[in-house]
Amino acid sequence: MKLGLFLDGTWSHNFLNQIDREKFKICFVIGRIKLDTKLKKICRRKKIPFFIKRNINSKKTLNFIKENKCDFLISLSYDQIFKKDILSLYKDKILNCHAGYLPFYRGRNVLNWALVNGEKYFGISTHLIDKGIDTGKIILRSKYKIAANDTYETILKKAHINCPKVLIKTLNLLISKKKIKYISQKNLKSRKFYYKKRGKKDEIIDLNLSLEKIHNLIRAISYPGPEAKLLFKGKKFKIKSSKIIKYNKFKFKKKINFFKDKMYIKKNNFLLECNYE
Repeated sequence: MKLGLFLDGTWSHNFLNQIDREKFKICFVIGRIKLDTKLKKICRRKKIPFFIKRNINSKKTLNFIKENKCDFLISLSYDQIFKKDILSLYKDKILNCHAGYLPFYRGRNVLNWALVNGEKYFGISTHLIDKGIDTGKIILRSKYKIAANDTYETILKKAHINCPKVLIKTLNLLISKKKIKYISQKNLKSRKFYYKKRGKKDEIIDLNLSLEKIHNLIRAISYPGPEAKLLFKGKKFKIKSSKIIKYNKFKFKKKINFFKDKMYIKKNNFLLECNYE
């Protein structure tokens, strides 16, 4: 099976290091305009042609793809959208590996959103790309537990490990010629959400929220994310991490309290202990 790959990031590095090159011929890798230097080095070491295309929907790029005669095109953490001409040329032959459980988590920054929403699991899905955003037929979906002490960093690491595995499992399913039971998202009556990219204002802690929601926001955008910010008495505090203490052990009376090197947010008789700078 001949593949054209559109890649970026650690998940892509892991994918290239794990894929069976005897089963799958990689015709080319196209990276994001903002160069992933490690991806380029991996391609050079493995003798895989590496390119950056400013517009993957241009006639020039379309002709380049045609010349390579790929069986499938694969997108993993790639940021350009496949439009009409390329979708027509490769109808039902363009796959995306998405770090979200479809159709519930479509769009951007869905690992962050899963934590913000207090989910117990996050998902990874492979699907066909159509004219919508993360709306194509689902091939495989997998769920992974979010532990109480998980942060954005820890679930991102889990996704970096498991995205390549799910994608390779999908490719092996395609090459096996077994009948695939695609899941049409149109037929799923459950809730469907499209999540936008998180912005700077989303970092600010709203003290009107419950301690649980504040804690979920802090861990959702902790390192390597932008980290949560608390505005208090004209100062901006960067909150590195937090944990809920289910009793007011220090008998604090104020909403915001500082003790030793910690900040404590008080609600009712509970505290949110925060590491800050």
